[in-house]
Amino acid sequence: MDMDRKLELGGKCPKCEQGRLLFVVYGNPTAVAADAAKKGEILFGGDCTTDDDPALGCNKCGAKFGGTREMQRYRKLKKLFGF
Repeated sequence: MDMDRKLELGGKCPKCEQGRLLFVVYGNPTAVAADAAKKGEILFGGDCTTDDDPALGCNKCGAKFGGTREMQRYRKLKKLFGF
């Protein structure tokens, strides 16, 4: 398990090496977010968020990764896609 490799959206999970990394979405889910979660495109992370919360999570083992830098990217995409 290579925990030092760069975390990439859609990349292999560094913990289980079986799943792929998806965005973790926080807050009350919109219809768009709920649909994306059903399709396995995102994961839900809870109602509240801070800069230290994980931005990426594994769709297989549930491990979560990331922090400030990933959250900045996530917020830009959240604004763009509306979830």
